Amino acid sequence: MTEIRLARFGDVTAQKQIWRERFHDPWSYIHSYYKERYRRDETLLLLEDGVLAAMLTLMPMGLVSAGGKTAPTLYLYAIASADRVKGRGLGTVLLEEAGSRAARLGVDNIILVPAERSLHDYFGSHGYEEKFSHRELRFERPPVRRPVGRLAPAGAEEYDALRERLLAGSLHVRCGSDGALFQKGLSRRSGADLYRLDLDGFTGCAAAERGPGKLVTVKELLLPDALLEKGLNLIARELPAAGYRVRVPAGCGKESDGRDIEFGMIWRYFPEDKKWETFSGSGYLGFGFD
Repeated sequence: MTEIRLARFGDVTAQKQIWRERFHDPWSYIHSYYKERYRRDETLLLLEDGVLAAMLTLMPMGLVSAGGKTAPTLYLYAIASADRVKGRGLGTVLLEEAGSRAARLGVDNIILVPAERSLHDYFGSHGYEEKFSHRELRFERPPVRRPVGRLAPAGAEEYDALRERLLAGSLHVRCGSDGALFQKGLSRRSGADLYRLDLDGFTGCAAAERGPGKLVTVKELLLPDALLEKGLNLIARELPAAGYRVRVPAGCGKESDGRDIEFGMIWRYFPEDKKWETFSGSGYLGFGFD
């Protein structure tokens, strides 16, 4: 018998096992997620004969238009099936249930970040559209100019408020202070943090993580193009590394070596609704917890 329901006490061990099978994340990361961010009422499970077979998480967020209007949205995270049921379409069943639950909650759109490039086609076949992109800059070694300005850790609420000020006037996803707090935990466990950058009278922000191979990934850097180099110098001073991978909103960093990346997708319950004219065009998602 197949059952779809929200998570309950006692489900966590099986969820962790499927997470490990699907994503191969370190156990330290998996345990920290379930300690710090996990919510039973946001976790949708599919069971067969009482045994967990597939799962996904529905994180509440907001889609903010260039004019400042916000549409409630759900961000699908950790979509995974047990190895033993691969190829049976159980993930698709959960996707459909997520859409139905979103509609019942009055949320008429869902966003996600495919874990692999090939999955963009899979989600596209189920009604998801490319919507969110960014530009990725890469530096093989730290910038060498003397850094000026100030870089300091930012709290989750401070970061969320600063981020919204910087993204005002553009179509973007607001993850809220809960999302910023989750990212702060990811950043701090890696040896980095969420930061505010004060440069030439302007305040920007960055979310950084240390990775393998002496690489630093700046999952979000919000600064004007004229201040990007100075901002990167500040980050390099705080987080010395052999190389840097830096994400900025699409359209930024055109003078630097980089590439544009299709990152996130959206599904709309009523795609013909005229309200979507307010949210038209490509948007910016941000760190995405990938």
